[in-house]
Amino acid sequence: MKNLINKRDKHIDTPTLWSMYLSSTRFQMMVAICFISLAFSIRYITHVLAIIDMQTGTLLFDPVHQMMPTPIDLSSIIFFLTYSSVFIVIIDVIVRSPIQVLRLGFAIALMKLLRSFSMVLVPLEPPSGIIPLQDPLVSFMTPNNVVALRDLFFSGHCATMMILLLVAVSPLVKKWMKMIIFVVPFLILWQRVHYTIDVVAGLAVGAAVYWLVMKVVKVDLSE
Repeated sequence: MKNLINKRDKHIDTPTLWSMYLSSTRFQMMVAICFISLAFSIRYITHVLAIIDMQTGTLLFDPVHQMMPTPIDLSSIIFFLTYSSVFIVIIDVIVRSPIQVLRLGFAIALMKLLRSFSMVLVPLEPPSGIIPLQDPLVSFMTPNNVVALRDLFFSGHCATMMILLLVAVSPLVKKWMKMIIFVVPFLILWQRVHYTIDVVAGLAVGAAVYWLVMKVVKVDLSE
């Protein structure tokens, strides 16, 4: 899946590039919509995370878990790899492509909304042997600092990693994300934070969301 980035943008310095995009009324409008969408989706999913453990779900048998090592707490490693990747990709797109910044924001917002609905519509019990994933940022934004165990279908971490891979512009950053897209899901499965189906679905949803956003979020500076 290729990024639809104007080749001209690659040869323009960052301040000039942003000045060109910010002079576009359509771009300004889409930035405003993006901020509103992100704020709403984050607010909504934190509400869902606060109540999701009140419902009961289905306990699945996961054959992949049976082949994994004994679960251990890998929260610190997962946290570092996840948020360092977020930081790296954000810097990459800010420097190289304003339109990719927009697409990243819209993709994350849409993914969070879809995840909010899917967690409620597909209730699952925590996998056997789960070690809760300690994510200080998520806990901070969740009412009463609740660490949800039933926020399972689908994996938000895996969906986010796929979006970051597809939105990245720099070849070096893409190589980093191609490694992370395997490492983070493996660590999540090792810790039994998610079922395999959650991980696979997360990667698929991340790709589908980005594909949709890429088709919709476009800005023609010649208009």
